[in-house]
Amino acid sequence: MTNTAPISAEQIARFHADGFLVVEDLLDKATVDALVDRVSPLFAGEFETGVYPDEWHWNPYLGVPGGSGQMTGVWKSDRTLAAVILSEKIGQISALLGNWSGSRLLGDSLWMKPYGASETTLHQDSMYSFYHTPQEIVVCWIALSNAVKGASTIEYVRGSHHWTLSETVSEFHATTRSYRWDMEQAASAWGLSNRRC
Repeated sequence: MTNTAPISAEQIARFHADGFLVVEDLLDKATVDALVDRVSPLFAGEFETGVYPDEWHWNPYLGVPGGSGQMTGVWKSDRTLAAVILSEKIGQISALLGNWSGSRLLGDSLWMKPYGASETTLHQDSMYSFYHTPQEIVVCWIALSNAVKGASTIEYVRGSHHWTLSETVSEFHATTRSYRWDMEQAASAWGLSNRRC
């Protein structure tokens, strides 16, 4: 009998130790290209299913240079994105990482960040799902462009999933202070210095 699990026991252990897991080649190039092709039309208001997303922040008609676009509930607006967001593979990985018998979608979020857009403040995603009980979630972040250090990548603080659950960050888009400020306060409260984060 062959192992058909989408991730290994070693990957699951690493996730529980670090609080995050990098899964190489989660999606094939054709799927990524198809997703990328849908981003601009979505932010231009072209909703394939005719259903608006739950939230739609920023569009090209606002005339705000450098503004970040964000949508939530986009799975109901576009079949290409829905096929990935609701995929069996991501559901299986989530269940394995959460040690659950199954999984279901709590929400999705699509971001479009142009060059020069402000950073997103480091935060714990679970603070935004306070209404969910028990407050246990697994988040799958998928880069649709090359993720290189210092250019719109995501950052994790190894082990921070063991920290006390934070309050909502003071400024989601870091415009007046460092995007690391809230994280540094949480690290300090946990007895860690910046050099260890």
